[in-house]
Amino acid sequence: MLSVFIIIGSAIFAQQADKVNRQSIPVMSSLAFGGSQELNKLFSDIDSVGRQFEYGVSDFVKYSEIGSFCTQKAIQYFNGSNFPSAEVYFYAALYIYVNLPDARKTAFVLNFLGTTHMHQGDFDTALERYLQSLSIYESYGNVHGASNVYINIGVLYKSLKEYDRALEYYFFALEKKKQINHSEGVAAAYANIAVIYNDMEEYDKSLEYQFKTLNTYKKMDNMWGVAVTYNNLASYYIDLDMLDEASKYCQLSYDLNQEYGGKRDLTLNILNFASIYFRQGHYQKARIYAENGLEESRQMGTTDLDIPIYELLVNICDSLGDFESAYMYQKLYYAFKDNVMGQQIQAQIEKLDLRFQNQKKEATIEAQRFQILERDLRINRRNTVIYLGIVLLLLLIAFFAFWLYRVRTMRQRELNELLLKDEKQKSKEIIDAVEEERQRIARDLHDGLGQNLAAIKLGMLHVSESLGNEPEVQKKLRDNIEFIDQTYRETRNLSHQMMPKALFSLGLIDAMHDLSERVFSNAGIKFSFDYNFDIRFSQKIEIGIYRIFQELCNNIIKHAKASHVDISLLRTNEQLTLIVEDNGIGFDRESLKTKGIGLQNMQNRANVLNGSIELNSAPGKGATALLRIPLAK
Repeated sequence: MLSVFIIIGSAIFAQQADKVNRQSIPVMSSLAFGGSQELNKLFSDIDSVGRQFEYGVSDFVKYSEIGSFCTQKAIQYFNGSNFPSAEVYFYAALYIYVNLPDARKTAFVLNFLGTTHMHQGDFDTALERYLQSLSIYESYGNVHGASNVYINIGVLYKSLKEYDRALEYYFFALEKKKQINHSEGVAAAYANIAVIYNDMEEYDKSLEYQFKTLNTYKKMDNMWGVAVTYNNLASYYIDLDMLDEASKYCQLSYDLNQEYGGKRDLTLNILNFASIYFRQGHYQKARIYAENGLEESRQMGTTDLDIPIYELLVNICDSLGDFESAYMYQKLYYAFKDNVMGQQIQAQIEKLDLRFQNQKKEATIEAQRFQILERDLRINRRNTVIYLGIVLLLLLIAFFAFWLYRVRTMRQRELNELLLKDEKQKSKEIIDAVEEERQRIARDLHDGLGQNLAAIKLGMLHVSESLGNEPEVQKKLRDNIEFIDQTYRETRNLSHQMMPKALFSLGLIDAMHDLSERVFSNAGIKFSFDYNFDIRFSQKIEIGIYRIFQELCNNIIKHAKASHVDISLLRTNEQLTLIVEDNGIGFDRESLKTKGIGLQNMQNRANVLNGSIELNSAPGKGATALLRIPLAK
């Protein structure tokens, strides 16, 4: 479905601009500004701007002010999704900044121009502008600007469905944003990675990064980012045919976009609503939404949404029995698709023609070399038999060595599997024995020692009544009764810690929430707890996850010095995922090589459940624990 990808660079220009920085700009002579008609319009536009300032464009002192005016005007059109008008003003600003020269502002405008061309379906020019911007940013070490361009290049490759290359740029940008502690950029990278994984149908990874995005935007109080993430979650649940969840998140996104989003954001919401209604069988309602989305897309002058909208409308009209409209949208779909493909084919023809011309030049040289090669061939034939014998011998030796290696590898693998199976069985037996002993001790504490303390208390009360009202004696009895009460409460708490009642009576969700309240609230630590299911699992899975979570909570209290903890427990068709993230002091990952008993216990419990646990952190960066438990199909 139609997910929202985050494009870096659409912020207000006044927040980006600072003093003019006159530096040498590399490769500026290679910039292309289009045909002569576009240049005439460009220069005419610059002259008209100059007249508004009541001076000519030759006035060098005021030249950068004209550039700022053109940039601000372009961004106004850009934010209003009027991309053709934005393009004209961006090129006017680019012409000025190249001639000043001002490297930083040139790179900034080039980045915007790349996105402007991309929204209009001109991907080749968009990539060219992005690479020019990236070259300038990297030439003077602007990590923030370069990482923004990397994200936008990732968006471009996502639009072309080259997902591996898109992920490569997103992850590179993510590392850069983390280096400079840029939360906005980190959230954008997370969001785009989630969209790519969703398009690649790797839904577990997509959901993991969407919740990372959501938590980051919520911490920043960025409501536009929250709206974008909600819409991406809606697309995720549409692809899984979980339409109630999809509708909920789409509505949340739409409500926020009414206040914080732009026309494009609302259009994407409308198109997701159309997809939901279509899958629910509300075809007439789906058609109204889809055609409204198409009209909005045409008014904005965008083309990247046309193919999926036409495809959706074909399916809707076909389901309604309106075959005439379905045929019309099918023709529009193929016409637009053929136009895009035609441009790509023309580019390939030009490349082939250039290659043919080069081959013609090389043909003459090859003819001269042929005579020399023919002479060398006669000499080589004489040596071929010797070389062939040596090669055959080497091949036999290599084959025999490879066969020995395969046999040894297979035997070692079988041995490792037996050892792993034996180790897992031993771990299971130990964990089962420990849990059984915990239950026995908990029962003994509650039923034995607890009842004895209660009986002692009743006896003390009876003695108190029989001794009369002598103040000193009554005070000592009250002190002893209070001490017995305190001992009973500690015994009861210890019994619940050994085997929490909530885990068996109410389930894993309530038990984890109860543990979080008791551990974090008493320590003055704020926490959030998100989950997406409300069903019970086997006692083995619930006890295993609870004990691992209990160990993670203890580690945070003892070592993290955190003020906030985010907890997410997520279920898909394939696995349960627990994510615990704190904002504490973190730790050096090298220290995990000397594993403590707590970490070893968590890994043993995860192995028994055929799962895995990962701990990621760095000094001063907080820590994240990721537990994955597969579910039996």
